[in-house]
Amino acid sequence: IIGRLGGEEFAALLPQTGLPAAREAGERLNAASAQTALPLGNGHMLHFTVSIGVCVFAAQNVTPEGLLKAADQALYAAKREGRNRVVSYSPELEMPGE
Repeated sequence: IIGRLGGEEFAALLPQTGLPAAREAGERLNAASAQTALPLGNGHMLHFTVSIGVCVFAAQNVTPEGLLKAADQALYAAKREGRNRVVSYSPELEMPGE
């Protein structure tokens, strides 16, 4: 299930998918986007990068908001680390005060 969250952010929900498979899906998406170029009207090609945050929760008491917050923290870690990469959520990524 894929949806736009706003701006340039999208989320993909992969039910019954563990962290290795979720990371692999993220890496495949990143590689595919790196190989994609869109022609512009001036004859140039537009290339782009993708930063991906991955999180997995098996606990029954996790809210959708909590899941999105964790994915968002991983996404921003990917951007801080240089963009165009996949980063998995870990509690160490949490920003002070969150």
